[in-house]
Amino acid sequence: MIKFILSYILVCFMPLVALPINNNGPIGWASVNANGQNGTTGGAAGGVATVNNMNDLIYYCGLSVPYIIQVQGMILITPKGRHIAVSSDKSVIGLGAGAGLTQGGFSVGNDKKNIIFKNLTIADTYVAGDWPGITQDWDGIQIKGTCSHIWVDHCTFLRQGDGALDISNGANYITVSYSKFGANNKVCLIGSSDTDPFTDRYKVTMHHNWFEETTQRHPRVRFGMVHLFNNYYYDMGNYGRVMGYAISNGYGIGIGVNAQIYSEQNYFEKVVYPSQFYDNTSQPGYMIDIGSHLVQSGNVLSSPGGINWNPANYYQYTPDPASQVKAIVLANAGAQQNNTFIPGNLPLESRLLMSNHPNPFSFCTTISINLPRQGHINLKLTDPSGKAVHEIQNKNGNEGLNTVIMKRDGLKQGVYFIILEFQGHKQIHKVVIN
Repeated sequence: MIKFILSYILVCFMPLVALPINNNGPIGWASVNANGQNGTTGGAAGGVATVNNMNDLIYYCGLSVPYIIQVQGMILITPKGRHIAVSSDKSVIGLGAGAGLTQGGFSVGNDKKNIIFKNLTIADTYVAGDWPGITQDWDGIQIKGTCSHIWVDHCTFLRQGDGALDISNGANYITVSYSKFGANNKVCLIGSSDTDPFTDRYKVTMHHNWFEETTQRHPRVRFGMVHLFNNYYYDMGNYGRVMGYAISNGYGIGIGVNAQIYSEQNYFEKVVYPSQFYDNTSQPGYMIDIGSHLVQSGNVLSSPGGINWNPANYYQYTPDPASQVKAIVLANAGAQQNNTFIPGNLPLESRLLMSNHPNPFSFCTTISINLPRQGHINLKLTDPSGKAVHEIQNKNGNEGLNTVIMKRDGLKQGVYFIILEFQGHKQIHKVVIN
């Protein structure tokens, strides 16, 4: 017989804290109603799963149904350089500042859409004292192919061997916000090549991002209608000097062939080349810069004559004054300590939170259930075939945290599933006994 003890002791439970900034949806191109997708909501219409290993991450990211995938801890990716493919209608969210991937990254491919990456640290590993220790060649997040409506928010990218975040092969309607890019040579490429056939794509907004100890591509743009506002650029080229690259001073914004860049209210500090042209006479690139703040930096090179669009005609936004950008970005960019970013206005089934710790376990584990309101809980354990092993709980639960300590008591080693049913909604969580 399995013994279950109802407990209100917070055993290894992480409280729910909502980040106030940009938690209700993206600002910029990812918010636009286009291509049959009205804004970017990720997995809001689906269930919630918490993962702490590569196999579970691959499984949930690959599902054909909406899902909020909460990443617990740093997940080691094998083999090195592997990219985890993410399907449509997913939110991949780090639980705390120390959650994410190491030795690999994510990829979004053809025809995928409506995906959110939030509060993740994506970093190569290194030995203390051997900074930055880059020998591999992979991206942090690849957004490539005919995908659309992707939002990257409050993420930290460190020590990628290739690009930290590359947008290529026709990707469209993308927002990158409040993210930290550090210890990288190449940061963000937008547009695949000078002969890219997708000349009407690459609508990208980047705002309130922090670039430090990076060298180039912040971003480098081909063809795209790219909006850059309220980003903080610091000392482009320091990474290159440490690594011994020939480029002793990097650059901020790269203006490539047929680029249409709208830059405003950015903050450049100790940046010798805030912008550089990489176009050609037959395919000139254009950039307008409005109100950027320069501290110990060179001039912002621009060519506004060919700009034929204004972001305010496509979406609503209010830029902060450029002089305040440094303080705002330093205080808010990058992965945060917050343990969940699930906003309160999501459907009920997306606000049911269930996890257990430890997982896997040998003797006992604590099941933590957070309810959006008081109501009846049916909680049972099944084997992989769906056969019920035991009814864990069949009674009312309180709004907020409810915990149950589940003892092994004779269960065989293997995989089981905890099934939570609450007011017509269901959550499924995998548990492993070792």
